[in-house]
Amino acid sequence: ELPSLPFRILLLCFMQNRPNLMLLINPVGVLPIAKIILMKNLLSGIVIITILVGCATHQNLDPKDTKITLFVTAQGLYGDPQNNDPNVILANCQLNDNQGAPTTSGPGIPSFQSKVFKNKMVTWDVEVDVNSDEAGYSVAIEQIEMKFTGPSTDDFFIKKVFAGKSGKVMARVKNADIQDKLYYYNILFSVKPKTGPKLFFEIDPILKGNN
Repeated sequence: ELPSLPFRILLLCFMQNRPNLMLLINPVGVLPIAKIILMKNLLSGIVIITILVGCATHQNLDPKDTKITLFVTAQGLYGDPQNNDPNVILANCQLNDNQGAPTTSGPGIPSFQSKVFKNKMVTWDVEVDVNSDEAGYSVAIEQIEMKFTGPSTDDFFIKKVFAGKSGKVMARVKNADIQDKLYYYNILFSVKPKTGPKLFFEIDPILKGNN
């Protein structure tokens, strides 16, 4: 049985670009083979379109969304007998973001400022150093909280405390004038070895508002 007329027209257009194939085959006997070839080309086109759409979606991520990443030398921090000392905590931490702030560690962390934009997202994430990861240590952002007694010039969010989920925190900045205002806050994070209790630590950087 011959395929429908629309398919035969499509097949003819396909064959016109392959004259050698037309000489070697007869229109009836080759239809099943040609249909397979045609479907293969159509599927290839779909794959290419899917890839292009995915790339476009990735490129359309909002550049004003802020991502703040905390790096922790987990094994060194957990194993230090003075790990309740703020200086020891800072010495085992490093912060950076995607908004141009220089990577900062140690005593510079309390003055580390990340730019955030009104009505845009802020994500806090955490990573562990390679040696600690291989030793089975895990780290997580447990909570982000505004300093209740700090010198913040404005509250950037609808809540003062955000609990971590899957090791990170995501929050949207409120849609209001926050230009050049400062938000002082705490990052509460945890370190857990492969075996042993989870310990909690805290650092306190700053957000700087932009409209």
